[in-house]
Amino acid sequence: MDVNEGDDLKTTLQKLLAERERINRDIETIQRLLGLEHIPDELQPALAQGETHTPFRPVGKVHILPGEFYGMTQTDAAAAYLRKVGHAAHIDQILEALQSGGVKISGDARTNLYTVLVRGTKRFVLVSPNTFGLAEFYPNRPKKEKK
Repeated sequence: MDVNEGDDLKTTLQKLLAERERINRDIETIQRLLGLEHIPDELQPALAQGETHTPFRPVGKVHILPGEFYGMTQTDAAAAYLRKVGHAAHIDQILEALQSGGVKISGDARTNLYTVLVRGTKRFVLVSPNTFGLAEFYPNRPKKEKK
């Protein structure tokens, strides 16, 4: 591969990544307008034979726009961020994204956010120390028994 071809591929990749970000924002907007917390299976793209998951997950660093989460609760903003990322994230990453997106968290922000997420057991799963995912990411997770 020569230098010009590599530059062309990098330019193409950059354009495609920007387009994917725009599409992800459009999807999130429509999802919010429909009041959907997650995208139902019937709206998910059909899987190719042998695939076990949809290939349409964001890859790499997710860009948070200023004000993207403004006016949202901590849990709604965290859920929106995790959906955008497409996988579990460390509490520090979630906190940084929420604050960048306009969520105000009072007091010890990290501790307060951790507490809110760990109590939100219907929406969030603590998958490893200080790392949260959305419950919808783990449909086969073991359910806690009611006492």
